[in-house]
Amino acid sequence: MDLNKDLTIFYVVGGDQQHYDSMFRCMKSIRQSGIDPHFLILEFGKTLTSLGKVKVINMPDVIDFNSGKKAGHIIWKHKYVAALEVETKYGMYVDTDTVLANNNFEDLVTSIKDGIGVVHHFWCPKVADFAVKAVPPGSPGFKKVCEQHSLTGQEDFTTGGLFVFANNEKNKKVFLDILEYHDMLQEAMGRPKDDPEYFPGVTDEVFLVAALKKYDGHIECFNGAANHCSMGESFMPMKLVDGTLHGKNPQDAAYEIVTFLHCDTSRRDPSKEYSGRIKEVIRQRFSLK
Repeated sequence: MDLNKDLTIFYVVGGDQQHYDSMFRCMKSIRQSGIDPHFLILEFGKTLTSLGKVKVINMPDVIDFNSGKKAGHIIWKHKYVAALEVETKYGMYVDTDTVLANNNFEDLVTSIKDGIGVVHHFWCPKVADFAVKAVPPGSPGFKKVCEQHSLTGQEDFTTGGLFVFANNEKNKKVFLDILEYHDMLQEAMGRPKDDPEYFPGVTDEVFLVAALKKYDGHIECFNGAANHCSMGESFMPMKLVDGTLHGKNPQDAAYEIVTFLHCDTSRRDPSKEYSGRIKEVIRQRFSLK
């Protein structure tokens, strides 16, 4: 496997400059790890251009960031639009507010075989947990999605911050289904496709869970260390082993090497809950002074 040739890492970005800065930091951390994969950026704007192994898809008219309307649901949806544009053997989506801690990409990619790799949420292991902790009581949009896709609450809840896939038609069908589910909800709630509404409690992760429920390919569930929130022991355990960050979800049995650290540094300090050498490593990874 030649990850320089076979892997595309892709992002969705737009709005405030901080999101661009975070994405560039993530890309830099990946390159500094010793690989030079392809990058794909779907931008809600037109400030970026394609160059070399970086492909940019400009969509300046999809979101008006000055309108005051919520845009998260549109941004989340376009992860899967971008996934369909991947041309290499493998694709890896990661949120812009991440930074590479350790390059174990080959292990992750090898483990998915011809399928899809995902991470379960540390805070909401099951859909029922998400419904209790993150969905406003009586949310009609969330209720409708569960009805449409027969979600019982016992399904594993998958985070949308990182996923990896082998680029084949079967897996592309998952992303097409997610886009269809977005439109199905809008139609059921009386909204036009070209002016979608945000329904509280409905994230792209709910649609991802629904699509994976009917998927009969290989699903590799990565340890939570693949996408670590760096919020302290009460959220996701983390420790240093021979100078290397290891972590896990609370529900994971074992520690594994941390791939990405995930934190919007404009909102919080990812090292706040740590001390000593582990604090130094986290700050180094995020290029914090």
